[in-house]
Formats: sequence, C-alpha cells, structure tokens
Amino acid sequence: MVQLDTAVTLIDVRSAEDYAAGHCLDAVSLPASIVRPASPDPLRRRLAELGLRGDETVVLYGSVAEPEELGWVFLGLSIAGFHQIRVATGGYASLKALPRCQGTEDPTQLPVSFETPARVELLVEVDELRTLYGREGVEVLDLRQETDWEAYALPVLFRAGHIPHSLPFDARSMLREGSFWPEPLEARERLSALGPRASDPVDLRSTFILVGKDSFDRQVGVAFLLLRSLGLEVRFLVGGWATWQATSELPKVQVVDAQAVRRLLVAENPYLADKPSAKTILLDLREDWYFEEGHLPGAIFLSAYDFQEQFEELLQRYWPEIDRKTVPLVLYCFGPDCTRSRRCATWASRLGFSNLIWFRDGIEGWRQANFKIYGSLWGGPSRVGQASP
Repeated sequence: MVQLDTAVTLIDVRSAEDYAAGHCLDAVSLPASIVRPASPDPLRRRLAELGLRGDETVVLYGSVAEPEELGWVFLGLSIAGFHQIRVATGGYASLKALPRCQGTEDPTQLPVSFETPARVELLVEVDELRTLYGREGVEVLDLRQETDWEAYALPVLFRAGHIPHSLPFDARSMLREGSFWPEPLEARERLSALGPRASDPVDLRSTFILVGKDSFDRQVGVAFLLLRSLGLEVRFLVGGWATWQATSELPKVQVVDAQAVRRLLVAENPYLADKPSAKTILLDLREDWYFEEGHLPGAIFLSAYDFQEQFEELLQRYWPEIDRKTVPLVLYCFGPDCTRSRRCATWASRLGFSNLIWFRDGIEGWRQANFKIYGSLWGGPSRVGQASP
C-alpha cells in the first residue's frame, strides 16, 4: 500500500459513473476509456486541463476486478511523460476507509502547462520492429490471447500467424485473486521460463516489445505494468498485430501440423513423390545422417547450422525465380522440442521471405500421422543435399 500523503496526486482510473458514486476527495478522474497511449498529445492536453504538469508523483487506483484499466492508464501516463507513477494494488476498495477517500466532491482543477516531454521512445513503429525481432537482447511478446505455450499448447491466433521469433504471453494469467499482483520473484521466474523450451530461457535483461491485437488492446497495458513492476525494459508496438498483418510484404509465421503440410504438398505432388516442389520450399534442418534415414517427400536437406551460409546458394540451385514474398517456405526439424525451424524462419524473414510455415511437430509428427517417408530406414532412396530422383 502506498502512503497517501499530500505530496502525491491521486488519479482515479475508473469510469465517470464509478467516480461520481465515490472517490478520494482530491483525486482527479482519468477514465481508461479516454486514454490513447499511442497518441500522447491529446492525453497531455487533457492532463494539463486537470492541473498536472508531468513532474508530479502520481498514485493510480481503480477496481481490483479491472486490472486492464489500471494498466492502460499506467501505459498512457508513462508515454505522456510521467516518471513517478505508483499503484494502489488493492484498488479503491482498499482506500475508501481512509478519511482522504470518503467523498463525492470533485477537486478544484486549474489548467497548467504540461512540462515534461513525451516518452516516445516507449513506442515502436512497424519499420523499427522489422530491424529488432530476433536480435540478441530483444524479446517480442504476443499478447493477443489469454494463454501462452505451456506444455506446447500454442494459442490459436499465434498458430495462425505471428511476428517471427515472438513468444505468446498471457500477462493476465500471472495476476492473483484479490490484490491481483504477483510476487515479483515468482513472476520473474515464470517469465524467464517462457522460452520455446526449457533449455532456452528468456533473458530478463532484454527489452520486451509488446504486441497486442491493435492500438486499443488493453492487455498491452496489463503486460506493460506487470513487466515494469519487475524492473524490466518494455516498449509497445503501435497498431499491434492489426498494423503488422495489414502489410502483405511483412513476414508472418504460421505454425502448422502434419495434416496441413501434407495438404500443401499434395496440391502439387498428388502421389507425394520424393522430388522438390516448384511452388513450395520444404527444408529439413537436421543433420545429413538423419535426413538419409528418413525425410518428408520432396524435402531438401539444409542443416540449421549452415543455414545462413548456404541458404542463398540452395535457392539459386532449386528455386532461382521464386517470389520470396509469396512462396510458402516450410521448415521442419525433429519435433516440438526442437527450435531450429523457429530460428531459421527468423533468418529467412531477414532475407525477404514473408510466407513462413513452421512445421513444429517435425519428422516426429509426420511419422505419428503415418504419412509417407523417404530414406534408408523406410525403404526409399535418398541423397544428402538433394531430393531423391
């Protein structure tokens, strides 16, 4: 609980109706519904009308049942220019017994000039994110669904398409009942374990870039407040996924199963002969001996360890005239616990590929589906570095 002394300014983030029904006597009303974090100038003008300059220490309070409102205003004020923002984690219910919080009168508000500069560095535009994802020290968190990929269960929207190298993250699931705020150590440990597998922990020294459904997705506010409370560097993609996916040339990664891969291959190769497709690139990213033992029909061998050095040469050999913006690029390795295909999809996106298909179940999922396999262990010929004739 923060100390509600006269040196702090209280901000009530609840609706105007809730504020009118009861609020702390000198708290200013700033409903989350009027806050637009991606457009700080209108908010800065509104704050100046409320008598705020931006250099105050402010305390936010709202409803424990609506952490989205609290996080949304916290995000908006941070971008508007405030540096000293505190939060009453118990909400108005934990404050209303105090003498300062027993009334319905509005405070006197004298307009002032908003003095502190907007913190536009907290905003990330699409063009900048194109240069950042997959880089060391940067983690992109996809917030579009209230689930992450624990036990390998990927969110539906994330499977259908996501920014390369991003991670699905459900900030709301980390909140507790009652005070809704998690223990910092517990939250940091859980966040660090968010990586695609146990051996790939998330580096908490990274800058985290939040991607919501659009510029109005309040889950971004919850995640921003949560991560900032943990002492982490956080930024926000303007426009969210809606802006990213609206541009056809921007890379998107789909996560598909064996059935989806088979449908894609059969469309051009009905009998699943072991020959490379002219309209789909299918790459096996394992070692050459695994490829010889068994691989998908028409797959081309390219070890993930040689991907960056040999991918362009492979393209010139098999697909010299393909359109990198539209051709499906299917990547697979061993199975769900193998991240080579995820990593190589990110590298391929840097080389201009936009239609990236991550067959996450890999050869393991293909075998479990009892689909045709070519290789020395499966009765078919194979040659390292190229498909069988």
